[in-house]
Amino acid sequence: MWFVSDQSPASAKPALSRLEAQPFKRSMSWSSPVPLAALVAVSGTLVLYGGGLSLPFYSDDLLQVPWAKTASFWDILHTANPYQHYRPVQFVIWHLLYVSLGDLSPLLLHSLNLLGEAAVGTLVGWMLSEEPRNRLMAPLGAGFFVAFPFAFDVVLWPSSFAYPLAAGLTLGAVLSYRQARRLQQSGPHILGIILTLLAGLSHEAGVAAGASVFWAEVCLSRRRSYGWASAYVLASALPALLVAHYSGVPLSVGLLAQWKQDLIITLQALAYPVSWLSGLLGQAGPISATADLLGLAVAALGLVYYLSRQAEREAWFWLGLGWSLGWAVIPMATQQFDWLRDPPRVLYPSAMGISVLWAAGLASLIHRLSGLRATLLRIALAALLLIVPAMFLVGRLNVYLQGGNLLWQAISISESSQGAALVVNLPGRLTPHERWYPLGHEGFIPLPPPTDAGSLAAAHGSVPSSVVARSAGGLLPRLPFAVELNGPPVKPADVEQASSVYVLGYHDQKLQLEKVGAIRAKGAETPLATFGSEVDVLSVECRRSGVGRVELAIEWELNRPVARDLTVFAHLLAADGAILAQADGYPVGGLYPFSQWRQGEIVCDWRSFDDFVALPATIALGVWEPATGRRLPAVRRGVRLADDAFVCRIANP
Repeated sequence: MWFVSDQSPASAKPALSRLEAQPFKRSMSWSSPVPLAALVAVSGTLVLYGGGLSLPFYSDDLLQVPWAKTASFWDILHTANPYQHYRPVQFVIWHLLYVSLGDLSPLLLHSLNLLGEAAVGTLVGWMLSEEPRNRLMAPLGAGFFVAFPFAFDVVLWPSSFAYPLAAGLTLGAVLSYRQARRLQQSGPHILGIILTLLAGLSHEAGVAAGASVFWAEVCLSRRRSYGWASAYVLASALPALLVAHYSGVPLSVGLLAQWKQDLIITLQALAYPVSWLSGLLGQAGPISATADLLGLAVAALGLVYYLSRQAEREAWFWLGLGWSLGWAVIPMATQQFDWLRDPPRVLYPSAMGISVLWAAGLASLIHRLSGLRATLLRIALAALLLIVPAMFLVGRLNVYLQGGNLLWQAISISESSQGAALVVNLPGRLTPHERWYPLGHEGFIPLPPPTDAGSLAAAHGSVPSSVVARSAGGLLPRLPFAVELNGPPVKPADVEQASSVYVLGYHDQKLQLEKVGAIRAKGAETPLATFGSEVDVLSVECRRSGVGRVELAIEWELNRPVARDLTVFAHLLAADGAILAQADGYPVGGLYPFSQWRQGEIVCDWRSFDDFVALPATIALGVWEPATGRRLPAVRRGVRLADDAFVCRIANP
């Protein structure tokens, strides 16, 4: 059978109202479907995404958060946001919070996204609670929604709040419509139409809200009545017109130009509990995995449909499938995606239908069994299907936390800097080397153009000019990510003008910004030693800073211009003189060769060694000429030093 509920004649209205009120009353007990779905949605959101509360603003946030603060309510209602999207409901909420609280903090806006994720998961379960024959469908649907693997950037990205907002409002409209159908009252219809309007004004894809209500009527009602359902579709017309008028994003030929690619991506999302297997089958890469993905997705969806049909729940299957495809069409028709680079946020609304589809199939798998055995088996199967997507989401959160901690360090530098600090190799994009799913972006985009370190500082309340981002790919350490860098290539003038210089490093499996140097004015210092006839070392300090870390701080000065290529060696030596580690290269993290130095400046140069050694240990420091391989003579107080190296004993921390 296709239908889950009925529309009775008016003569049966009082009796129908009493019958429908009883299940609603039971749903309010903690052992009933809706509270169970809420428990799954809230706990799943916290487990999979709770760490995201510590993230800073990044990417689109850096332009949109300041705009939400400064724009008036009238500006928000009749103009597009900085990325030319017309999403007034999101920005009205943000602006109200700003006016009420005096600020928009990262914690506040990240909390909104997590709240939205948990709320949408709960509403998915609420919709599924209409199925009277299986109380587990509601929590199963909530679980499948929260674990949807292509939604991680929506939940972790404050600027993506429009997605859960539009999804939640749409589900609210569907629930209001279904309640009005059961009670034969117009009041819930009025509420549902208002929610439909707001959904379209939350996100441009939200103009599908009215069609979602109509599709629910087609799938779930025994005696279909399209009058009110058509009113919901018409209600979506107004936000559609406003979006078309105010949005600066034009329609494209995306749907026609790459429909095959979009269809494959959509199939991967529809079959997400098993689609990761195609990545294992197609080890040669994303393209070779496509055929495996197609076969796997079609087989999985066919099985889910068969199970749903056997248990007479195919109405839920068709509701979920139509919902998923319908919500995917709008963004794919208006945008062209590079799926391996662009965040797959547009698939987030489709997850509502995907979770309905899989919850119906899983609940139907053992429909002939009942009692505790069936319940435990369904829970075990759900856990088996969701374990890989959940592990994937935890891994993506870790990537975000790595990049987020790096951004927090840059923000801290901007707040404490006396002058403009130079930060080298801030990532514009981080992508793990290993893929879990054959298609789709799986990384983190902290600072894409046109954002930079200045906009990062400004969005968090610092002075934009207090930090400058530049890139130097040759200085990147070995990383577990593919990195695209933010900012133009660094120049010697950038180093000269910086109050301090930081370079991206990787230590203890963490990305971090390491201070590598600074330039200061000449004082009345007396050289400790001289290398050749050009280079003076004014001070040297070497100390241990925690387990596995030895730091070396040097101050250099030129007593005459350098016309040849010189560089520095710094060797960490054991007590017997064996070299344990090296930190060789040009001063200031390799950014400032001697030939670029100006007379009258002191170059502060910081180096570090990662290898842990037991005391006693020393550091041998000197200058050499790469062209000949010879060390410059090292002289201290008129006496030439052994091995032409200045030796520093490592102090305790």
